[in-house]
Amino acid sequence: MFASPETEKLYDERLGRYVTAMRGGTPDRVPIRFPLQEAAARYKGYTTQQVAADYNLAFSATREMARDLGADACMLNAIWSTYKLARALDGADPEGQVPITLWAHRACVPFITPQTFDTIAWPTLKPILEEIIRRGHQVLFYGEGNWERHYDRFRELPPGGIIYHIDKGDPALARGKLGDRFAISGGLDYGVRAAMKKLFAHVKGDGGYILDASALMLSDVRPENLKAAVEYTLEHGVYSQGHAAREMASPDKAPVIPENPGALAPHEMIRWEEESRGYRRLEGDVPMVRAAWEAANRAVYNYLWTTLLW
Repeated sequence: MFASPETEKLYDERLGRYVTAMRGGTPDRVPIRFPLQEAAARYKGYTTQQVAADYNLAFSATREMARDLGADACMLNAIWSTYKLARALDGADPEGQVPITLWAHRACVPFITPQTFDTIAWPTLKPILEEIIRRGHQVLFYGEGNWERHYDRFRELPPGGIIYHIDKGDPALARGKLGDRFAISGGLDYGVRAAMKKLFAHVKGDGGYILDASALMLSDVRPENLKAAVEYTLEHGVYSQGHAAREMASPDKAPVIPENPGALAPHEMIRWEEESRGYRRLEGDVPMVRAAWEAANRAVYNYLWTTLLW
């Protein structure tokens, strides 16, 4: 699996550092994780269009830039996401070390009203989070937008159940309100050394923090700024001594959600049975026609999520 014993050792060190921080423990230093896709495309000489259309190309570019920077972990943009609990659990790390990422598309106040959040958004989201946690997985909650008004609601979740990622908002407030219960990530500003010093003063603490950009890294991100952030972390992100990660608690009475919630299968907009019922005639290779319809169905689903709603 590994090219050399040295590579395996480096992998184990980085994984241990990352998991310890995500579980609220104190690693040897602050782990570094970047969502590099578009920045990596520019770094490797590709266009954003190329990496958006080719997952393997995006993954390769992201890994190579993360390796060159010395990052501990990296992420891809969530382009082909199902937003279904069953599919999230199907693809989850069986050992529960890598969290399940949830991109929370601004389902917060003021993008929606407080009433909508209290009556629709949170009653829908909370049991999904609780079920994932109940099954032994953490959720990397990318809080897109400013979720500060909802921090008290997050505290209803089991300790250690999520890693809260800061997009908009004050990193110091996120750490103060949530840091005793969940790990924190994000907050990186590209002003580099002065900004890094201020950020670490607020969020480094005695562990439970992962350095990351506030939002996705687009093609205008300068690699030299990321390298400076990494160098600052290697110098000032070290902890004098470590302590073990917290145990992740399970919800006391988490609802058990079916494997395939809802009436429609993942990626499905309209059932084939409903669509074909309106055809006047259906002849020839019907399975081929159905396969073409279902491919179009999936494409429309992803278009709606990634273009209109994102």
